[in-house]
Amino acid sequence: MINIYFMACEYRDDYWKDIVDCFEKSTLKIEGIPQDIINVLDGLMGESAVKWVDTPLQMLDNETARNLVKTEDGYKALKVLLTRMPL
Repeated sequence: MINIYFMACEYRDDYWKDIVDCFEKSTLKIEGIPQDIINVLDGLMGESAVKWVDTPLQMLDNETARNLVKTEDGYKALKVLLTRMPL
């Protein structure tokens, strides 16, 4: 939980909105994942995003994206992680 907390503390809503605006609305359907996350994931990795959301993320305490979006800190930490992924 330590990494999730520290990453969540780095979250800035204005920066996230700028990132989301770079991607088109995705037609991918990933149950339990908010549309803004889906849009970014689809833009970054395409169809492989469907499997990625269930992959443990070492940088975020081995939680999956699907689990992270269930809490405010997890959701913010996931957004920060996505902003750090190369385009």
